Amino acid sequence: MPPTGCGLIEQVQDESGPTSEESVFVLTSNQLQEVVSRAIQPLHDRIESLESMVASQDSEIVALKTTVAEQKADYESMNLLRCEDFIRVSQRVNALQKRLEGPGQNIGKTSEKRITEIDKILKSTNGSASFKLLREKLGIKPNQFSRLITSLDKRKYVTTTNPMKPKEKILRIKARWS
Repeated sequence: MPPTGCGLIEQVQDESGPTSEESVFVLTSNQLQEVVSRAIQPLHDRIESLESMVASQDSEIVALKTTVAEQKADYESMNLLRCEDFIRVSQRVNALQKRLEGPGQNIGKTSEKRITEIDKILKSTNGSASFKLLREKLGIKPNQFSRLITSLDKRKYVTTTNPMKPKEKILRIKARWS
């Protein structure tokens, strides 16, 4: 029998003569195991590399899940802070609006007429006048004038002291209202 290229396989011929269709290979069990192990070894190597890749990806997935959970907790706490901040700011704005509006929101007809008169006086005096002048032109007592001043819209009027006479107060119309 002629030897094959690898030296492991011997060709057996039957009695009728050598035909390629009727060729039979005879291997010992050791030879068969060696051929099979050589054929399977690349597959084993590939499986091992894939298993190690899957294991490393599993650890990456666990790390990513941990990061996502931490970020979710951070986001939720930041969102709660934003909500609390929004509530505090809106309460502060409401308080400031009430303070600006002051008691002037429930003024009577007489006070409305006096405020209209104050507007006329301030416009005729370039937007400012002393308390004394306003009180005299309105013809009211000091305590009535004080109540009238507290009922004025703080967004429209401002009170200051006279730079020439520090004891004298002045009522001015703010620039955007004139």
